[in-house]
Amino acid sequence: MQYETLTPVDRETLLQELDAMPNHLWERFASLSAGEATLSGPGGGFSPVEQCWHLADLEREGFGVRIGRLRRSLVEGIQAFREARAANLALIRSVASAPPTAFI
Repeated sequence: MQYETLTPVDRETLLQELDAMPNHLWERFASLSAGEATLSGPGGGFSPVEQCWHLADLEREGFGVRIGRLRRSLVEGIQAFREARAANLALIRSVASAPPTAFI
């Protein structure tokens, strides 16, 4: 993990930058009207509403879950990976072997 190789000063700087992000979003988007907040970004990117909810979901469902798992055992991690990989491969194989008309 790169975080563990940072100096204490660099770690604190990183944590402060991460902590500042919600305020940055507020400063950038709080003055938008409801209509402006739902307009797509440049090139069809996320609207401010979509971006904020994307970040909230990622923080809770991605990082939050992931950070909580960092202290689990190696054996449990390998087993969880084995099970998830097997399930995904089975799904891929079932889609690959399905007749094309099954998707129409």
